[in-house]
Amino acid sequence: MARLLQNSAANMPSPYRALSFEDKIVARDDLPQRVQLLARPVVLTNGVFDVLHRGHVTYLSRARALGASLVVALNADASARSS
Repeated sequence: MARLLQNSAANMPSPYRALSFEDKIVARDDLPQRVQLLARPVVLTNGVFDVLHRGHVTYLSRARALGASLVVALNADASARSS
């Protein structure tokens, strides 16, 4: 998973071009710098989305409607089991 999340400063997106799916995945260490590029207000949500279903899509759509940008933090499966 860490391999999937790797981004370098050279891959930093311009705020004026559309981001590809891959460009939207950000490592935790790069997040503060990337958040600075987002339109305000920023909405933050989190969850386990390993099996994406209609309820997840509705939830994320409604969260996105609350601001100009949406940040989704992904939880590990273990966090869902421990609750």
